[in-house]
Amino acid sequence: MVRGSLKVPNDTGPVAGSIAALIQQAPPNNGVLKAIGKLGVEGGSSYAFDIASTEDLTNTAYLVIDKVLHTVDIATGAATEAGAIEGVDGMISDIAVLQ
Repeated sequence: MVRGSLKVPNDTGPVAGSIAALIQQAPPNNGVLKAIGKLGVEGGSSYAFDIASTEDLTNTAYLVIDKVLHTVDIATGAATEAGAIEGVDGMISDIAVLQ
């Protein structure tokens, strides 16, 4: 199972205002932070992130920036736009993949 964190530009995080990147913490909740790679996206005022795992241990990372869904390459951190999310009032600040 993959555990991941997403660090994005803000004023309070450990990478305050510097990068939008996929960051790995190993072991979870008690480990060292390691940069996987930059997302390759700019801007955004709202971010949401989740990783879905299947029984065969295939992992897919999803990222929402404002109202645009992306997939994220877990090995490189690169985000690829999948499309706009429509029909939502307000900004999206959290996502969860249900299986």
